[in-house]
Amino acid sequence: MINAINPKSRTFKTLVLTASKAITSFSTLALLMFLSRVLSEADYGVLRQVSSIGRVILPLAMLGLPQALIYFLPKNRQSARRYYSIAVLLFTLVTLVLGGLAFCFKGNLADYYGSPLLADLIVYIFAWVWAIGALTISLHALLGLERANSSAVISSIHAVIRVGIVAICAYYWDEVRVVIMSFGLAPLAVSVPLCVYIWKVSPSSNKSIGFVKSVPEVLKYSTPLCVSNFVANCGRQMSLIIVAPMLSAELFGVYANGAMELPLVGMLTGSAVAVITPEIVRQYSAGNKVECVRLWTKTAYKTALVIFPVFIYFMVNAEIFMVSLYSDKYAGSALPFRIFLLLLPMRVIYFGVVYIAASKPKLLLLRSVVTTIISVVVSLLVAKYWNPMYAAIGFVTAIYLWALPFNIFWWRKIMGVRLVEALDFNLLGKIFTLALICSIAIYAVNWCEFIPAVSLIVSGLIYFPLVFLICRKNQNKLNLR
Repeated sequence: MINAINPKSRTFKTLVLTASKAITSFSTLALLMFLSRVLSEADYGVLRQVSSIGRVILPLAMLGLPQALIYFLPKNRQSARRYYSIAVLLFTLVTLVLGGLAFCFKGNLADYYGSPLLADLIVYIFAWVWAIGALTISLHALLGLERANSSAVISSIHAVIRVGIVAICAYYWDEVRVVIMSFGLAPLAVSVPLCVYIWKVSPSSNKSIGFVKSVPEVLKYSTPLCVSNFVANCGRQMSLIIVAPMLSAELFGVYANGAMELPLVGMLTGSAVAVITPEIVRQYSAGNKVECVRLWTKTAYKTALVIFPVFIYFMVNAEIFMVSLYSDKYAGSALPFRIFLLLLPMRVIYFGVVYIAASKPKLLLLRSVVTTIISVVVSLLVAKYWNPMYAAIGFVTAIYLWALPFNIFWWRKIMGVRLVEALDFNLLGKIFTLALICSIAIYAVNWCEFIPAVSLIVSGLIYFPLVFLICRKNQNKLNLR
């Protein structure tokens, strides 16, 4: 008999945040599907160029402050308003500085991308960056204050508003400039009142002198996270920047469609990490490393039950998936999509939370810098001497040949136990093998040669329940209870 889930449990919070991220992720995907059909290939390519620029600037402007709030707020509840105010002010200042620099070099930016229109879109790009950044910081502040439900509801409301605004603008104004401007309206409408609300409800220690002293403390912790986030979240964007001058706007749109993260993966792993990070931070601060390892590995096993089947399903159905989303003219997007998909198994284990708990931002900085260097060098070589459409190989190479060994080494140093002793790789192998065997059903459906959308749906309706039933039958062996 299945017991009701406690609303205050980590599982419930993860489910709530996952549902919210599902709404946000799938609404974004739906918008791109709609826009790829409404806009011309050239205009859609410009839209993806703007998106790539914004998503590179955003993590730099945020300075790792969202993650810093999750670290500081649980430990300093009475000074929550101070830390939140510092985060918003620092983010706003950095955004203004970066915006000013981008405005000064807007002509060079437009020439690099081969799109003169970009020079006129700088203001819209940075308006979007500030609105999204302020919203992200505020939502993380709610998580730090243990208000996961509020964070999820507000995030979902924003997603719905954004879909409505962008869809209306794209439908009634056939101009890419208006569509790009509309992307910033929804987060702006939500983030401003949300900032005011959080400032009012956050506890305050009423020590103004502590504000100035806390700024270096926050920057010392968040700046290395900024570099780490830049690599983790912008690996795909870096490859986009590298191939931008080598591809036309039309082909850039093809590559950009493939350089995507599956919505299900992002919302699941992001929610799980957001929930367990405060708990692991508290346990590590109390010196309870055994409990930290238990929470971390338990999350990895549960995540693998979703990640591995999803990886196999989309690796087999990559081209069908791209055609179903964006139409036949974007079938070539399957190539970069498959390359980036190779990173998916790595999402089972999230080492970043260990560094955050141990307050080791310098390790994140070192890992990120070397990862960036390897990724850029390999991507440039591949794009220049082989094919720009294979540029994603650079990021995958950097993650597997550098970041993974680095993480394994420092896991042992921080947690005092070898990863192979803490994590049951035999269990993970069994989950992957079961999911792989079930992929026979996918090939059987594709052999029937349905239209792409039907084939995708039918194979999913057969494959995922089949995996679930087999795992359910072997739940004792797979530690599913």
